[in-house]
Amino acid sequence: MRFLLVPRHPDTQFVMPEPITVSTGARFKPFLLGEALAIHEQSNFHPEMIGDTVPVLISDNVLLDHRPMRTVLRDSYAPNWKLVEGGGNFVDYYDCRTLYPAVDLPLFHVVRHAIRHFFKVDTALHGPGISSNWFLQINDRRSDFAIPHSDHDAPGHAFTVIHFLNDGAECGGGTAFFRHKASGRVELRSHQRDAFYRDHPELREDGRNYWHHEVAHAWEPIGTVEMKPGRTVIFPAEFFHAAYHPDDRFRDYPRVNLVHWERSIAATD
Repeated sequence: MRFLLVPRHPDTQFVMPEPITVSTGARFKPFLLGEALAIHEQSNFHPEMIGDTVPVLISDNVLLDHRPMRTVLRDSYAPNWKLVEGGGNFVDYYDCRTLYPAVDLPLFHVVRHAIRHFFKVDTALHGPGISSNWFLQINDRRSDFAIPHSDHDAPGHAFTVIHFLNDGAECGGGTAFFRHKASGRVELRSHQRDAFYRDHPELREDGRNYWHHEVAHAWEPIGTVEMKPGRTVIFPAEFFHAAYHPDDRFRDYPRVNLVHWERSIAATD
């Protein structure tokens, strides 16, 4: 993108620009989020247990076509996420996010129906919309896994929803789930989590590191949901999870997905 700066003479009268035309709109690439995230008329989810402990729902036919949103994310500028002094973002890797404000999409209704059917929980959108996860590796990986984290700490109160957008041979790894070695648990209450981070501040997902070589000392992977083009994954948000990178393919092109959260309507926290 180029900008031409023209000095303005004090006597020059400001002239309003021409209205945006169709051709100008095409040049700036506006798009309808609901069309880019169009859904199949019928979607099929199947439940799986990861490590006989973590319940997940998986569907490969929610999104009608994952490629339009993949194109949006690959062709757009990607703003940084969690940039801290001395951290690895924009040094060892690019970890970026873009929020797409949306309170009501057909996609959300499909997700809610699946949660209600399999988990027996009525939910509503948690947060202001749906967010992209855009990641590109720069330097060598320190681990096959990003630092494990949970998105909530109250069982059954919230659900994480991930839509994989990479295509064909781009796909690799997926989302891994973990057991905390010291406690043997796959989820930690807030006081347990706080105690763990007091003892291991380097393993807090705070933007300082995406990977850490100590992950394997504290966390045991119990299973993975494989990345596939357009795949949707839903799971209770209290379970610890992380991106799984078994190789360096995301040095050549970004790892792209979308994530949003659903929260129990009955939850009071």
